[in-house]
Amino acid sequence: MAVPSPPPPTNISFVMESLILSVAIPLASGFIVGRQSRTADNKFWDDLRKPTFTPPKWSFRFVWAILYLCVGWASHLVAVEANHNPDRVFREQAQYALRLYWIQLVASFTWAPLFFAARQVRVAWASNVLVTILIGMTLEQFSRVSTGAGLLLVPYLAWVVLSGFLNLYIALNN
Repeated sequence: MAVPSPPPPTNISFVMESLILSVAIPLASGFIVGRQSRTADNKFWDDLRKPTFTPPKWSFRFVWAILYLCVGWASHLVAVEANHNPDRVFREQAQYALRLYWIQLVASFTWAPLFFAARQVRVAWASNVLVTILIGMTLEQFSRVSTGAGLLLVPYLAWVVLSGFLNLYIALNN
């Protein structure tokens, strides 16, 4: 009976760089998109008919910052697995999960400009539906690689679903 080879040693500099980049990229990108959207027209948001379950205006920036920390941490967990797991098939699955993650992240950054800058609330809702599907797929793939990474995406998915309901209500009532 063959003795399995030990996993390769974890390169601490890779782990730290991965963590910093994994968290910094979604936070910085979200900040930039949010800043552009906020300057687009705050009055636009204030004048919309919104459902009673709309969170307070101040909560959006706070919640998004926490969510971007969570998704960044989740991608870091998967990146470490993609680079350090000795199983080639597992590493390929982790790399696929990361590609899907980056696609959904880029797609998610289209919503705010569509909604606030372009004021295309119906197109923004369609973007939200696509992003929700992509997040669900990413969550599934992350969970296969790291349970913790999958769990870190659950609040993100829940918030985007809530945003979709808000967006749909606004699209139908304005």
